[in-house]
Order: sequence, then C-alpha cells, then structure tokens
Amino acid sequence: MTPKILIAASPETVQILRPVLRLQNYHTIFEPHFLSMLSRIHADRPDLIVLGSGIKGEDANKACWRIRQSAAIADLPVLILGSNDDTNTRLEAFDAGADEFVTPDQPIQELTARIKALLRRFQFLRRPEILEFGDLTIDVDRHRVLRKSVPLALSPTAFRLLYCLMLNARRTLSRSEIASHVWGPRIHVEARTIDVHIRRMRAQLRDANGFDPIRTVRGHGYALDLQG
Repeated sequence: MTPKILIAASPETVQILRPVLRLQNYHTIFEPHFLSMLSRIHADRPDLIVLGSGIKGEDANKACWRIRQSAAIADLPVLILGSNDDTNTRLEAFDAGADEFVTPDQPIQELTARIKALLRRFQFLRRPEILEFGDLTIDVDRHRVLRKSVPLALSPTAFRLLYCLMLNARRTLSRSEIASHVWGPRIHVEARTIDVHIRRMRAQLRDANGFDPIRTVRGHGYALDLQG
C-alpha cells in the first residue's frame, strides 16, 4: 500500500516537497488551513504528518500539540520542518510532541531518509505483541497503551520509548541505548532530547499519588521500575 503523507505548510514548501515525495511513490495531501487539516487527519489517518511554517490559523508546534491532545490521532507520527536548527527550537518542537525535526537548509535527501525511517519505525510497531509490567499494558498490534485499564494517548516516539523500557523492565538503559532503540543506530539524538521525551512520558504515566514508574539512575540513564 502506498504511504499517505499529509503536508501542512506554506505553498512554497509544498511545491518543493510534493515532486520529491511523489518520486518516492508517496501519496501526498496538502492542507494549508489548520482546522481543515485536523478534519482531514481524522478522516484519512495519514501514515505521516509533515508540519511546516505557513499553516493558516496555527504554527507548527501548536498544531502538533493539538494533534497530540486528540486521542483518535495522537498515535500518528509527526515531522516538523523548523525554521532554524538551534537547540531551543528543536527542543520546543519535541516538547510539542514531534517525532522528528528537520530544517530547510538540510539536503532534501536527508529529509526523505528521515521520512523513510519514521514510516519504517511506525510500521515496525504494528507487529503483534502485548507486554505487561505492573499496571501497564502495551499492545503493539493495536498501538495501544493502558494504565489500570485506562487508555493513554502517546505519540509514536513516546510509544516506542515506553516499548523499549518495557522490553528491558528493571534494567537501566543508557541514553545512547535508548536513542538506538527508539530512533535507530544511525540517527544522532542529543541527550537533552531524550530527557524531554522522558519528562513528557512521566507526566502521562504519573498516578494520583504522584508516582511514575520511570526511575532516573544518575550518571547512567533510565529504568522502568515499580519501586520508583
């Protein structure tokens, strides 16, 4: 099946991306308006969402955040095309829920490579498997996470991160190990980026008593541990 990519960005950006993505045999959808973009995502459930500058009615980070707040589409992978590559800009994009961040000055070949990697990782998560740890259940086939039988809306990156931790429950994973599992061994991910994703996941996993099962092991990394 041909992967379907929805692009919400300026017409100039779309003019550059569309021919390149079509050469890769992707089906592209262009939605320049924020509200129509949300409706289209709900209706079509694209395989990937690309958000850039020029979205009418919202900026890319806020659009991504709104996608993550909607349980029906929160699991879809999102790539943000940022205006610059400084650390704060990247962290703001990841904090909004982006799975990938690319700037216009990067070669178009790198953009298509990252799109392929995102699609590949998302498809990988669809293999049948159910993992349980404490009151957490992760259903890879249905891309679903439950805590105490209550569904959690996790982004694809958060889903992969939790899956990685659950596969290695109680074992401390270094940031480099987490990066390799979640983003792939060939993609460089800064330690601060991993920390941002961990912080966001902790907020989603925290129970009424303020407990979350992710333990920080100073100088080493993170572990999933019911002992806190």
